[in-house]
Amino acid sequence: MDDSKQWNAAHKLFLDIAVDGWKLYERLKGEQFFSRLRCVKAESEANGRKIVAKDGVPDGIVFPILSAISRFAKK
Repeated sequence: MDDSKQWNAAHKLFLDIAVDGWKLYERLKGEQFFSRLRCVKAESEANGRKIVAKDGVPDGIVFPILSAISRFAKK
């Protein structure tokens, strides 16, 4: 994809969805829903409940979710 003129539509599509994809990735990395998993890092614990750190959810959990969501992307 070195020639941007040849791949103009794909390049534009990537730039359009990159910001939304990154925001979703960051949101999933800190999602409180995963607090019960042992592999999730916590900032602190309150009343015996884990508070998930901003980057607490491992990529091994986040990337399969992003892959599944990508199946719903439309041009």
